[in-house]
Amino acid sequence: MLLERNPERCIVAFPGTEYMTLDVRHKGQCVGSALSIAFADPVLRAQGLKDDTYGEAKRFFE
Repeated sequence: MLLERNPERCIVAFPGTEYMTLDVRHKGQCVGSALSIAFADPVLRAQGLKDDTYGEAKRFFE
């Protein structure tokens, strides 16, 4: 499992999404978030994950 590769890693929360407009939220990125960790995985990128934005993660994982 992706997160088990580095169990000591501290995952950062994606802050303030509930206060963002939809457009801003979809473009949002957060270094150290679960989204950036997912994008760093070559398997997920090969399966079509295009970047580490909130909107792309929503598209990919839905």
